[in-house]
Amino acid sequence: MKMFVRLTTVGVLVASFAANAGAQVPDLRTASLEDLLNMTITSAEKKEQRAEDVPAALYVITQDAIRRSGLTTLPELFRLVPGMQVAQINANKWAISIRGFNDLFSNKLLVLIDGRSIYNRSFSGVFWDVEDLLVQDIERIEVVRGPGGAMWGANAVNGVINIITKSAADTKGTSVNLSAGTFDRDQTSVRYGGAAGGAAYRVYSQWSDYAASLSPAGTAAGDTWNSLTMGGRVDWTQGADAVMAQGNFTTGKSHPLWKELAGPVPGVIATTNGVSDIQSSSLLGRWAHTRPDGSVFQAQAFKTSRHRDETTLVDSEDIVDIDLQYHTTIGGRHDVVLGGGYRDDNFTSQGTFTLDIAPAEGRVANAFLQDEISLGRRFKLTIGSKLEHDNLAGWGVLPSVRAMWNVTPTTQRLWAAISRARRTPASTDLTLRASAAVIPGNQGPPLLIEVLGNPAYQSELLTEVEGGYRWLYRAGDQ
Repeated sequence: MKMFVRLTTVGVLVASFAANAGAQVPDLRTASLEDLLNMTITSAEKKEQRAEDVPAALYVITQDAIRRSGLTTLPELFRLVPGMQVAQINANKWAISIRGFNDLFSNKLLVLIDGRSIYNRSFSGVFWDVEDLLVQDIERIEVVRGPGGAMWGANAVNGVINIITKSAADTKGTSVNLSAGTFDRDQTSVRYGGAAGGAAYRVYSQWSDYAASLSPAGTAAGDTWNSLTMGGRVDWTQGADAVMAQGNFTTGKSHPLWKELAGPVPGVIATTNGVSDIQSSSLLGRWAHTRPDGSVFQAQAFKTSRHRDETTLVDSEDIVDIDLQYHTTIGGRHDVVLGGGYRDDNFTSQGTFTLDIAPAEGRVANAFLQDEISLGRRFKLTIGSKLEHDNLAGWGVLPSVRAMWNVTPTTQRLWAAISRARRTPASTDLTLRASAAVIPGNQGPPLLIEVLGNPAYQSELLTEVEGGYRWLYRAGDQ
């Protein structure tokens, strides 16, 4: 078990002010900090709340900030977030993490797109080269630095990122974008949105092509990659019911430049500098029903399929996930969110002499409950926990206690939290077999050196204490 204590002086930072659909984008030089902190977010506690009321270290990148940045890929957009470590390894590989532990296979950060986890069972991380979104369709990116296990479960250890896309009602009409450059060689996207029978919809397609990076000698490294993404979204609202459905498909080709490993013949190197073919598809549906008293019931389900064909390993992953939650208030003092879910993750692979990972099926069931209690006008206490069972990692209890004190009614807030999170074993932790070297034998057979997983690998546990202070300063305050 690891124990960390962290203190942040500014708990909420916002990159820019989000304009309402169809409204003119305000000048950020005149937007007040009060406007920025009044932004509504959903990722921290699975409910809508103002950013300034969240007892966590939160950062929000809005669509306006994305547009002004000129960046075209998710990993590069994360460079806008203080406290995130973003390193580009080559033209198609990134190392991304929050609060350290950063490498190509960072595995302690939970990433979601519209509430759909893009977690990969093989190493508990994300392959960023397959997540090629239309950045102009992103409404905002909410980044919570710190554990989020009480609401989101395993692997939300160092932080949670939720990428929220725009409603189809906000993207009507035709949009065509063309760009060209020396490194981001060319990118073309087409989107069309409309309405039919009370429902809003959009369909889109994007082609991206990226040049090779440079080797230390100044020559092309040969790590080019390209990606084609297409998909659509439908939003329908009638009375107390709101329905959203979306789907996408991505196919890509890259030269990953994996390190060369030893081959089966002593003294002969088996190159791994081949081509990676990638396909990924997902379907997501969500239904929300709002009762007259303001209580909200939400049901969400998604299916994701991925396939990677590389020189070292061919693997496929099929995920089915169902999530239910209910948000209500009780007696004017209790703001309660509860729910549960089930996830089936089927991982299969075809190994090589260089690399092999055994197939596995992960089944995860969970239930959670969180209560935000108002203790007077200025103090709120949030108590919650998630109970989770993973067939490969066993039971896990992920409690959290958070407190928020309004030092002054409107301008100063002090918050503190203690949380528990865990990272469950990935397939590479349990069953990895990687050939590192073959040493010729003088008189006997050659010696093979391998890196092996540990079938008895246990979940990593983290208990973290953190706190923050917010001070909204207005011109003229003494």
